Amino acid sequence: MKGVVDTSVWVAAILSNRGASFEVFRKALEGEIDIVVSHQIYEELAEVIARPSVVKKACLSQGEIKKLKYFLKKLKKRAAEKIRISRDPNDDMFVNCAVSFGADTILSLDKDLWDIGKYKNITFLSPADFLKILRR
Repeated sequence: MKGVVDTSVWVAAILSNRGASFEVFRKALEGEIDIVVSHQIYEELAEVIARPSVVKKACLSQGEIKKLKYFLKKLKKRAAEKIRISRDPNDDMFVNCAVSFGADTILSLDKDLWDIGKYKNITFLSPADFLKILRR
């Protein structure tokens, strides 16, 4: 499986070292999950995790957060697609990334994306549902 991970999942992993989002984070850093990242996703995540409210509540050390940013920065590519499908236009960047780089899954905590269900060959899943599929 090749996946796009929504900013909400990365932030949830930074804020709690328990649960499905953190497990996705760990598996991604260990190379167990093939992740694709667009410039736009990287820029959003870098901005969000630098917010004082996130830094203050983070369960991860600044070193671990830097490791995540470095990991994602190495993966980022420019997405070519400009698809408009989500109720929230800010969520379209995840679909554009998936289509541009051949991902078959978008992991998100965002109900707007879950409500899409499937687009082309892309399935929208929560981190918990994704992990259930991986364990099969």
